[in-house]
Amino acid sequence: MISTTQFDIMIDCGEGSYLRWQKAGYKWKNLNYIFITHMHPDHIGGLIPLLFYRKIQGIKSS
Repeated sequence: MISTTQFDIMIDCGEGSYLRWQKAGYKWKNLNYIFITHMHPDHIGGLIPLLFYRKIQGIKSS
């Protein structure tokens, strides 16, 4: 996780990342970038649930 006053960057997105993100107190609207280091399941397993959660919350992705 890299957090600035303007945006947040998530590094990798393993299973359960969206819950840990939420419990840590980060704001979904500030998540602008997700950096995936490599395509192993433990690094991308939470990507689809995270994107789905953002969509049902009405947060637009670009």
